[in-house]
Amino acid sequence: MMRLSPLGLSILKHYEGKGGKPVLKAYRCPGGEWTIGFGTILYPNNAPVRQGDRCTPEQAEAYLQHDVRIAETTVRALFHDDNLAQHQFDALVCFRHNCGVGAISNSSLQAYIQKGGRDRQRISDLFCAWHFADGRRLDGLLARRSTEAFLFNTGQVRFFEL
Repeated sequence: MMRLSPLGLSILKHYEGKGGKPVLKAYRCPGGEWTIGFGTILYPNNAPVRQGDRCTPEQAEAYLQHDVRIAETTVRALFHDDNLAQHQFDALVCFRHNCGVGAISNSSLQAYIQKGGRDRQRISDLFCAWHFADGRRLDGLLARRSTEAFLFNTGQVRFFEL
């Protein structure tokens, strides 16, 4: 059973935190959700993050591990481990963590990969289509999607910044 590798975790921490470190005070993400740590919007007890919430670095790591397990479970259910290389699994877990279960399970990206599609340009286009939040184009999301697509296609991490 595949798990998110340290390479995939480095992408999550890079884009969800500040300089790879957790955000210890709740803030509104561009999608309007109250967020803390490394992109946590729901605590492990399913309570939502609220304005004014704070956490320690250790709590942020625990929240992230919980969130990652949920994302891994989704990716394993949608894509069979034996059809993905580790770096492809990592890219999809990062995407799922950021976009949510509804987005990945109803996406053209999921349908294309499930059918065995591996054309690099098509994969990049399908990842990068997901760069909007609340109807607004966000360069930060386009950079993140570019990093995820690059990892999926090459097995290497390249942090894009726009």
